[in-house]
Amino acid sequence: MLQIPDYPDDLAGKIISKHVSDRLIWIMDRYISDYKRVRIQDILNEKKPKDIDELDSLYEVLVKDYNGIEKIMFDKDFASEIAVLFPEKYNLSEMNSVFFGLYRLLKAKGMYVPTLPMEYILDRMLAIETLMSEEEDDVSGVLLFPEPQRSYLKRYFELLYTDKPGTKEAAMEAEMVLNTFEDIGEYQESCFWDRDFALLDDISEEELAKSPLNDMLGIMTPEKTVEIGAPGGMMTIKIRVYPWDTEE
Repeated sequence: MLQIPDYPDDLAGKIISKHVSDRLIWIMDRYISDYKRVRIQDILNEKKPKDIDELDSLYEVLVKDYNGIEKIMFDKDFASEIAVLFPEKYNLSEMNSVFFGLYRLLKAKGMYVPTLPMEYILDRMLAIETLMSEEEDDVSGVLLFPEPQRSYLKRYFELLYTDKPGTKEAAMEAEMVLNTFEDIGEYQESCFWDRDFALLDDISEEELAKSPLNDMLGIMTPEKTVEIGAPGGMMTIKIRVYPWDTEE
């Protein structure tokens, strides 16, 4: 799950983290499912089935083949589709590793802070999501916490942020805080510890890691990579391994 700034690993923090992470997974799932749908349709058009039975049979095989994320984790065409989320000069071969690394973080049981490239694409996805919602006048960007979680958080925020919990003013203050986690349009403000990821517009990860700025502030954290065999056994691919990948 995503570690939310300023909230500890207590029950309230976990409720917030789970709610926000589930919303972000929902966004990322759309990128994945949209690509799968287009890819399956492209293959169907290429195969040119002769009749309805062959079409249905081939479609069933493809849906099963593209179940889950394994099929597209190594797909360069998918990387091309999500390239809009990355800095202009970011290495295409690294994009899937970053995207699915963030995806696995959001699905993890523990609470983690994303790497700089993950924060960059998360911010870009949220910006696109907010723009689409505004253009379509879509209210689906707001999703309330379920009960009893919402009532628990409201009381938690009243005690944390006000001097007079239980009053009308305290309730209004708590509602404002709740909104920062219920309205996806607020996530660009509530989900990030800082905006250091914006540096990637002007400098590469490698350059930033070696820079005096990183020596002073510790912006970049060392990452572990491993080589694994891609589906089909035709090649090996270097992928990044993160702390949440080793959860039991």
